[in-house]
Amino acid sequence: MADFAAFGWNLFAVQGKEREWIELLAKLERAQAGFAAQNDGIVEVLRLLLQRDGTVGPITTSALFKQCFEIAEAERFAFPETAQGFGRRLNAAKRTIELELKCRFSEETGHRGQRWVTLAARSGGDGDTGDDDPRTFTESRADDHD
Repeated sequence: MADFAAFGWNLFAVQGKEREWIELLAKLERAQAGFAAQNDGIVEVLRLLLQRDGTVGPITTSALFKQCFEIAEAERFAFPETAQGFGRRLNAAKRTIELELKCRFSEETGHRGQRWVTLAARSGGDGDTGDDDPRTFTESRADDHD
């Protein structure tokens, strides 16, 4: 996708429409995340937790696994069977989780290598608006070319 993004950027830049290109790429990223999240038990369980509690964590991934596993079983969602499998899937789905659940996914490594996760609502509305984390796509792309 990097080549596609660079090609589009150059094409739109000639017309002075860089912002429009960034907005199109952000829409594409959200659509891809939506497709990736379909029938994903982890995303659905985290959605339920966020709806119920407003935020998730800070919590260790092992404690989060236990909490999510109970919900997944009750709701009959497909879900990893082990904490290790959950941790790998959680790591792979970070950006999808952020986009689908409109939240910020942050993590820290604590004592003895424990991984602590927090999910909190974003400051902005839909997409990356109001999201001041430089890791977000729209802001990092805009900063690279301004």
